[in-house]
Amino acid sequence: MFNKVKNIWPSHSSNSSKRAQGGVVPADAIDPNAVLNDDNYDEFVQEVLVAHNHYRSLHGVRPLELKDEISRYSLKWAKTMAKDKQMKHSLPSDRPNYGENIYYFSGKYIHGNHVVESWYNESIDHNYQYGKEPKDLRAGHFTQVVWKDSTYLGVGATVWDKGLFVVCNYEPHGNIIGQFVRNVPPPI
Repeated sequence: MFNKVKNIWPSHSSNSSKRAQGGVVPADAIDPNAVLNDDNYDEFVQEVLVAHNHYRSLHGVRPLELKDEISRYSLKWAKTMAKDKQMKHSLPSDRPNYGENIYYFSGKYIHGNHVVESWYNESIDHNYQYGKEPKDLRAGHFTQVVWKDSTYLGVGATVWDKGLFVVCNYEPHGNIIGQFVRNVPPPI
């Protein structure tokens, strides 16, 4: 049985009945007949990378580069969540220099850009205040996406019988107390 996690994700208005981490996914984000597999996995990973770099460019932050080592770790963790049937972050001691964003979708395929969009939208949903340290990390997925000092990205995703798990890891990690003002610039 899948263990439901606390709803911390934005809702999207749509006619779609698919759910992603508490929000309804836009209809154009899914193909009900598609399944993430070996034939489209690389395309999915590229969509995730391109979306990250699009949102980073809105903040004047340099693009991320994919790193195979980090992607292998991300895929391993996605498979662990599927095996455990539970969405949860890996232990920081297992990824000492990686930041991590995780995502769950109740279908078998979603376009990679919509995964990153849900994280980015935390800046709006939680009214992120640029130019000062946050009081909490409710927008922590957003801040990791645009974190200026992060240079490498790893992407992993896997399907299980109830849906799709996606893991992105970042090197070096973001969300460091005392460094938000310098690393999360406002949109340009």
